[in-house]
Amino acid sequence: MSSARDPACQAYAGGIRSGLWGQRGWVIGMVFAAVWLAFLVAPLTDAWTRHPAPGPRALSTALMVCFVAVYLLAVGAPFRFRRGRWHALVPVVLVLLALAYLPLAGQSGLNLLIFASVAAHATLSMWRAVATTLAIVVLSIVLLAALHWDDDAGYPLAILAASMAMFGVVRMAERNRALEASQQERSRTAVLEERERIGRDLHDILGHSLTVIAVKSELAGKLLATDPARARTEIADIERLTRDALADVRATAAGVREVTLVGELSSARAALLTAGIEPELPSAVEDVPGELREVFGYVVREGVTNVIRHSGAARCWVRVSADAIEVRDDGAGQRAAVAGGHGLAGLRARVEAAGLVLVSGRDGGGFRLAAQRPARRAVSAPAARRGRPAAVPGPAGRA
Repeated sequence: MSSARDPACQAYAGGIRSGLWGQRGWVIGMVFAAVWLAFLVAPLTDAWTRHPAPGPRALSTALMVCFVAVYLLAVGAPFRFRRGRWHALVPVVLVLLALAYLPLAGQSGLNLLIFASVAAHATLSMWRAVATTLAIVVLSIVLLAALHWDDDAGYPLAILAASMAMFGVVRMAERNRALEASQQERSRTAVLEERERIGRDLHDILGHSLTVIAVKSELAGKLLATDPARARTEIADIERLTRDALADVRATAAGVREVTLVGELSSARAALLTAGIEPELPSAVEDVPGELREVFGYVVREGVTNVIRHSGAARCWVRVSADAIEVRDDGAGQRAAVAGGHGLAGLRARVEAAGLVLVSGRDGGGFRLAAQRPARRAVSAPAARRGRPAAVPGPAGRA
């Protein structure tokens, strides 16, 4: 359901190698990157003015076109080639093109270093980009001093300012991508949880209802020849149960179905009697807290369904207290339930979500299914060995 690593962390750790603007935002990226190209008009104009001959003009134009193309690829578009390792060479290529352009344009050619620093933040990790920016600032100071250009630190400050702005844009883009990935993962998780809920509820509903329908159908078939009137009654019950099951399925799909402990105990009594199993059920459930009644109802539903299906029992006991419930029978079956199935797995998830623990297995002469509070250290050793809560008494006449 979930990935090995948090998608938000993956999006952040992946940097912007998959594109600063995302796979669908290349138009925005191109516009953002191209709007600043107006500052490259001055270097191109100076190059043409300083070298009016066709050859130098063609060279300066070719260098500028190459520089602009690499810059746009670095900042403006989510390029697939940037998934490789050599995208780190982009700032180096831009710096080399800027140095090649300086003899043609003169001091205004330092504008190209600003763009190279900005591209570093669009292609490198955070600390590498910061280091590259500092190196470009030092390079601009060295060039200004070596070539005796009077700048009053304007170009180094411009490089720093533009790099800081791009730094903020990149961090914002990373956070947005991480947030989007996290929201997508939450959406997928919500869908999976809803599917699990519906599957668990449908199993609980149809498993119990179809078991009762099957028992009543078998009984009706046996009564057709000997007691047609009662057979018709059983068939009418089958029709009612079928309609109720259909309504429960629809309510479950809509997420509005509620399970009540009193209702499940009533249904359990009727289902056990139909299956020829003597029920011993509690007459009152006032001691059960309201927040536990629904999950206790699911325990009764699953436990009684397994008793009817697998136990071959003659009697079934349900015991309820304020913090525990158990369903016990005197049969020798329930091997499938002991092995664990989808029903018990879904019930265990419900019980654990309510802060309880689910206990199931052979106990004495029958099978026991119980939901109870986690055992405390103060519980006596005999009770701990039996695996039952002190508040839940066993069937009469049994240990």
